[in-house]
Amino acid sequence: MDMEDRAKQVIAELLDACGTAEDGRSEIDAGRVSDVVRRDPDAVAFAVEKIMSSPHASAAGWGVWMITAYAFEAEFDDDSLVVLVESAAAAAGQKLPEIREMRPQQREQPEKLVMLQMAEADVAAGDAHRLLMLLRLDTMPPEMRQKLIGKVIITFPAAGDPRPVQHIPRVRAFVADLQRRLPYFPLFLNFDPAHGMQMVYFGCLADLEATKVGPGDVVGVNAYHPSVLEPTRRALAAIREACAPLQIDWDACAQALLAPYDEETRQSLLSPQ
Repeated sequence: MDMEDRAKQVIAELLDACGTAEDGRSEIDAGRVSDVVRRDPDAVAFAVEKIMSSPHASAAGWGVWMITAYAFEAEFDDDSLVVLVESAAAAAGQKLPEIREMRPQQREQPEKLVMLQMAEADVAAGDAHRLLMLLRLDTMPPEMRQKLIGKVIITFPAAGDPRPVQHIPRVRAFVADLQRRLPYFPLFLNFDPAHGMQMVYFGCLADLEATKVGPGDVVGVNAYHPSVLEPTRRALAAIREACAPLQIDWDACAQALLAPYDEETRQSLLSPQ
């Protein structure tokens, strides 16, 4: 079988990994995508390059090509397809979540993190569906989980808006939709205080009054505010429920989420309601 035929085969298999959920939205089986990438990486690279150079690149939706490119990078430490898909999407006027790695310089042994920049169109629409496709635990291959759980930093397009990100209505609506659709999402976040994920994520879910702006415009969130405590409790319950059947160790996530609290509050937040 020549390369053209192999490429046609992997394209068919990649498209076959796309389905339709009960609510009518599309969904992608990332595990099947990774299997295709592992089996014939040369054909996958050839196929994606051909598709991205076509004026019909968006015909099947950008999600499948983005996840294919990310799986290729995760498998072979080669980001060329990620760059290709992002470039083609930009040329088509489509803003995709930007996936890149960063290494905090201050660490003695730098931890590899993944930054996800939310697409402006998704934030404006309050629609977190793209992240749902990318971060479903039940279809995510184990090696991908290892790269993402506890290692994600999220950012939002808010240039020129002087308000704390937790006070921007479109960002709050987006995070609320993300938490509704993917209630275990905090499992992926890195809660090192240096990155402010606890403040940003749960601040968006909390009442506006839970966010305080102190001297020097320093922004903080009252972790003991009821509107912070309750989403934290629900997130921990959702993480437990999602991880248990897949035998995923979520202890590190729980410890990071509970770090701001006293022992009594920790036990209360962990207790099933």
